[in-house]
Amino acid sequence: MESQGWFYNATDRMADLEHPHLVRLVDRFERTEQVAGAGAVSGFATPWIDGDDLLAHVQGLDPDGVVQAFAPLLFAVHYLHRRGWLHLDLKPSNVLVGAEGLVLIDLGSARPVDVGAGEAGGTLGYAAPEVLLGEAPSQGSDVYSIGVMLYQALAGAHPVGDHSGEALRSAMLDGELVPVRIAAREVPRDLANLVQGCLERDPTVRTGTVVDVLQELRRIGHTLPREPLGAPPLLGRDREIEAAAGLLDARTLTPVAVVGSKGVGAS
Repeated sequence: MESQGWFYNATDRMADLEHPHLVRLVDRFERTEQVAGAGAVSGFATPWIDGDDLLAHVQGLDPDGVVQAFAPLLFAVHYLHRRGWLHLDLKPSNVLVGAEGLVLIDLGSARPVDVGAGEAGGTLGYAAPEVLLGEAPSQGSDVYSIGVMLYQALAGAHPVGDHSGEALRSAMLDGELVPVRIAAREVPRDLANLVQGCLERDPTVRTGTVVDVLQELRRIGHTLPREPLGAPPLLGRDREIEAAAGLLDARTLTPVAVVGSKGVGAS
């Protein structure tokens, strides 16, 4: 069981995450009494998100439409990685699309990018082989999970076919994937190759980062929306102070609001 100190340190860092396609952490809790014989329970609360899961949302879309629908997910995961986190439980039910767009939820399995072996979770059918084996995960582990979902969205089936339980685990570990264009001939070859690259069993030859995925999508002709950067880890104040001083010197009566997440330098 992870220590209380780790939990509070992690949730403090997660509370600073702010991105239009990532759920916000709004509170944390700890129950010290026994709960169903499980001992103390720690957790955190996030806003309720009402929407369809990503695979339901993309039904009926052509390949480029699927790519456009996945772009906000790629942006959210890229932001997490830039901020030093792996999600490690990317799956359709954790990617919701509602009235306000796509939101990546459930940071309960998220871990720092330098997490060690045996400390990653995940869901069978979406977790990368190295995660299933208890090896240290990487950004490529999240890329693998995205690859599974992208395959499902394009081909209407799971990459290893209709398996469950131990048979599904074995197929995932063996890397016995049905090629995308065997499952769905209408998928353009370049896009199929990109998906296959995300699903390489060996993380050293797999497409390694979300940045690589985004760059390849653009290279093969998909026009993606501009990526929202989200809140940075820390802002310097020099530029802001200079701008404020300029307004004062000009005697310009302009209201200015300095806002931001905790720790970005708004004070």
